[in-house]
Amino acid sequence: MSLCSVTSLANTPRAFVLNNTIYDGVSTAFTSTNDPAFTFDGPKILPSPNASSYEWWYFDAVGSAATPGSVALIFFSAPQTAFPFVGDINGGTLAVYVSASLPNGTIIGTEGVANVSYVLPEKDWSSGDYGSLGGWCGTDAGNVVNVNVTGFVGSLTLKKSAPAHVACGTLSQTADLTSSPNIYWSNSVPAATASANFVFGDGSKFVFDGYGNTTTKTGVGEYWGHATFGPFSIVWSLVIGVDGKNYTSGYVSRDGTILSSSCQPLDFSLAIQGGATFPPTITTQIKTSSYGLSFVLSNGAGNLDVVLDKLAIVMLGGSGVFVRWTGAAKGGLRGGDVYEGVAVSESFAVLPGSPTATDIPTTTTNVSTVPQTTKGIQGNGATDFSGLGLFTLAIILLTC
Repeated sequence: MSLCSVTSLANTPRAFVLNNTIYDGVSTAFTSTNDPAFTFDGPKILPSPNASSYEWWYFDAVGSAATPGSVALIFFSAPQTAFPFVGDINGGTLAVYVSASLPNGTIIGTEGVANVSYVLPEKDWSSGDYGSLGGWCGTDAGNVVNVNVTGFVGSLTLKKSAPAHVACGTLSQTADLTSSPNIYWSNSVPAATASANFVFGDGSKFVFDGYGNTTTKTGVGEYWGHATFGPFSIVWSLVIGVDGKNYTSGYVSRDGTILSSSCQPLDFSLAIQGGATFPPTITTQIKTSSYGLSFVLSNGAGNLDVVLDKLAIVMLGGSGVFVRWTGAAKGGLRGGDVYEGVAVSESFAVLPGSPTATDIPTTTTNVSTVPQTTKGIQGNGATDFSGLGLFTLAIILLTC
């Protein structure tokens, strides 16, 4: 297996053409392998997103303790009416958003708008071309991502270390990408070793090695994240659906072998510390200080317990709609060895009216005075949300 070089896809057969306009009509999501128009990592909203639907291709990486820092590179096909985080893109849909958090605490973010883009799907990966702003190429070994947005130029290399999956299982288990009503996702690179190399507008360089992820993403109200520690990689999320119910999905791998990929509520539990609520709101989501995660592995393989803490906000976007954290991860099989690593977590508060938890009666919240522990790794009493799943998202929101 080998990685690739980012190239122009403008004249490539089979490449989807994405225009920088909002589709005036009914958009359809092709989310089953039985659909003739289905592609695993290609565009799934066809002919293109309308004013209430969106999708994106998302690449991120977080550095190790030796080379701290983080970066996120997002290629949108998303109108601002569907996802406020993209900001003012003059009524279009095609934006490239890049952000970085530096070891000294500085946060850098900028955005560019493309006139047209191309996405070429392959087996369980894709390549993309957003013109002069950059793009990505994919193979079965991972991704190379290039960006050239004002004051932010460079590349991110992600070498895949865990198999692709869909919302509620492995590629061989299910043909359906449904995560919740009108939300669908696939995850081409759940975990990867990462190498980042960027130059900013003032000539300063930003270089680090760490761990990364590739996904396509959307949600209504959500917490999600991914982490790598020792031989384990996890991805997790809790999403409020358009029907007001909460939905979960979880993924765990060890040394490149999938141990769990499930949407079953009893397979996962989460404790959030710091005064956060679910659904997340603009005022409460920034209070998140740590997570305690625990879920049941497939085929009686035991329980994996993880604590994510030392969370630092590395990006605020969309007037507070979006928050990204990086932090430390510690965890392991219950009763076994504990491993340390790094984590990325995000929260979206995009439900109208900044609702409180009581606005969603099907969401159960219990204040717990029992510390969440992972073999001596402790997070204090927290609001506990049972039935949270792990996943890096390739999600599409479609409300037609």
